[in-house]
Amino acid sequence: MDLKSKFLNAKTARASRGRLWRKGARRRCLKGLCASVSLFLCVSALSAAPDWVPDPEHSRWITLAEKEETHGVFQLLSTSEGTLQPTTRAGRACWEVVPTPKENGGGGGRYWYFHVGDWNEWVKWIGEKDVQLTFVYFDGKPGGVYFSYDSRDQKVKLVPQHVGAWRTAEDLESGHVVLKGSNEWKTKTISLPLALFLKRCNGGDFRFGPVPKDSDFALAGVAVTRVAAKQLDAAPAPDRLELPASFVRSEGVVVEGRRVRFPGRFAQEPGKPIVMEAECATSLQTDGRGELGIDPTASGGAYVHYVVGADYAFTVKTPGKYQAWERGRYPHDGSWNHTARCSATRASPRCPIAWSPPKTGSG
Repeated sequence: MDLKSKFLNAKTARASRGRLWRKGARRRCLKGLCASVSLFLCVSALSAAPDWVPDPEHSRWITLAEKEETHGVFQLLSTSEGTLQPTTRAGRACWEVVPTPKENGGGGGRYWYFHVGDWNEWVKWIGEKDVQLTFVYFDGKPGGVYFSYDSRDQKVKLVPQHVGAWRTAEDLESGHVVLKGSNEWKTKTISLPLALFLKRCNGGDFRFGPVPKDSDFALAGVAVTRVAAKQLDAAPAPDRLELPASFVRSEGVVVEGRRVRFPGRFAQEPGKPIVMEAECATSLQTDGRGELGIDPTASGGAYVHYVVGADYAFTVKTPGKYQAWERGRYPHDGSWNHTARCSATRASPRCPIAWSPPKTGSG
């Protein structure tokens, strides 16, 4: 290649770089324009929130008119316990729940389920905040509609394997949305303390129902709002409490040095397995790192860390030979790292349990 060719090639390269630079500049301008448009759309979406939503910036909602418009809150359109459909009340477009047809598996009930979408996304959004629920409802025929939700309240044990599910709201009268028969649209906001929203209420996070058969109950919108967490009143601690754990139940607790004994025992339903959640031990002792945590992959939705010892008192009602299974994590491999044993009471001639310890280091 001669010097002239080199010069022309260099000139062409510079020109190409110039064109590329100009294209890049246009790209950057367009990118900035897109960002501006996106920001404008976000602001517009916020400003377009219904006036009944308490705090749009910190809320998710669903609007129920001729069509449903979801903004982070969703409803289960059809289950065996009810089917949702648009309707009209007092001249306002809204939705109602009607019994699902028998040919579609319906059982005649009227239950209305809502959820907040992906649980991991919800946890990031809610953080350490509490939840308030706002709903716009038609105050039609006098009556009441029961309300319940999924929580982490350890005192709620309607379903033993889902402790906390089906909690009622203290802000409602006996857990009911009271309908007084004004035939007007009303808006109500209630607190949902300890909300977990793990979809353990038959696939929903909260539910209205049962709705009475002759009720004209309807909804025009539902919103969940994150608010500052309330400081719950701490249970009085025993004088000799030394256990370094923060999940001790106070009713009937007996403290023995660094071990805490809890009231109650597990009872088998005739002919069914005995299920005992680790965090609901009859007697529990942890080391200085002991804690109770929430984990959707755990069988009861929770786990307990760093257990030194735990006892589980239970009653066997169906005679026979049983196989015991444990689910746990043992962080250190070895020929021995824990002991499991069964002790029979005097009322039983022998303990009908055959232990099968888990493999070392299994999760």
